[in-house]
Amino acid sequence: MKKYLTLIILLLLITGCKDNKIEKISMECNGIKTEFTIEKGNKFSCNLLGDEYIFTVKDIKDNGIYIKANKNGLSDSSSLIEIKQQFIIKKDSDLKLYTQTTDYQENVIFKWN
Repeated sequence: MKKYLTLIILLLLITGCKDNKIEKISMECNGIKTEFTIEKGNKFSCNLLGDEYIFTVKDIKDNGIYIKANKNGLSDSSSLIEIKQQFIIKKDSDLKLYTQTTDYQENVIFKWN
């Protein structure tokens, strides 16, 4: 009996009791659109103006997918002074992040499908 209990506990530890949600999003970076499935903790990247931005999925809730960039330099409002690293991708709407430059901007667009 102890062997079976140990085996069950070991299986639970290995597989875990995840309540992670899995969702599909699309990302358009430098004109290239990519669709992929994400869950909490996933990372994906986009190169804008020579800088590699790595985005980490911090949480997935009913009202949005919360992501965090690895560095400053992006804004969801085209602001040049806003310092922001965390953003929310809302269902059925685009999240456009712009580089904070004055002469030329590049952007990455996220959509929660």
